[in-house]
Amino acid sequence: MTELMGSPVTWRDLVDIGVISLVVYRFFVMMRGTRASQVMFGLFIIFVAYLVSQYFELASLNWLMTHFVNHLFIILVVLFQNEIRRALAQVGRARVFGGATLEEVALVVEEIVRACVRLSEQRVGALIVVARKTALGAIVDSGTRLDSIVSQQLLETIFQPKTPLHDGAAVIDGNRLLAAGCVLPLATEGDLPREFGTRHRAALGMAQDTDAIMVVVSEERGIITLGLDGKMIFDVSPDELRSRLQHLLRKKSDSRINQ
Repeated sequence: MTELMGSPVTWRDLVDIGVISLVVYRFFVMMRGTRASQVMFGLFIIFVAYLVSQYFELASLNWLMTHFVNHLFIILVVLFQNEIRRALAQVGRARVFGGATLEEVALVVEEIVRACVRLSEQRVGALIVVARKTALGAIVDSGTRLDSIVSQQLLETIFQPKTPLHDGAAVIDGNRLLAAGCVLPLATEGDLPREFGTRHRAALGMAQDTDAIMVVVSEERGIITLGLDGKMIFDVSPDELRSRLQHLLRKKSDSRINQ
């Protein structure tokens, strides 16, 4: 067998390394795009200060950094308690290959389409973000977390005028409605015709910055608009919206299975 540092490497070592690598990878994927990533960078700076204090024998700094490192596990639990709780909840819901099944994709799409049709008929504005590959943790953190099943009734309720969350965006990932009232980046004034307001500018800005699918219902005209890959498709019919969402989200589900 191959030897590493004088000790034979067994299949158990390879499994051990593989599991640890997978856990670390999933941890960083979960942290990417969230406020927790900024905390991680701060912890990295502190770790560098700890190494510097040891190398240059800075007694006071080393004493402080040593006590910090010794209690690092407790500090991490306190700092990342929300992220740890969400990660454990995701593990509890996870499938072998992750992501939503094709049947769940079809159900989610149907709920989105029905909600958009009803909101369009009522001339109620709406802004829905459907995640694909780009992590949307920072966007989710800007709103109110829901982490609920996607339903027509819930989407309609969120966007009713005078409700606390109607002005922001609702974020859907897989078969979960993660948050509502979320703040999105705005496209510049010149990117859209003047008759389109803040919702459409936010949808275009998000479509330019990420690969997410944007669904907008116009409050003034009642038309449904689809934002994707930095472009806006105006006056989309319910059938076209259903077809495009199913196609795009099935591609996402297939790509996760093949990873």
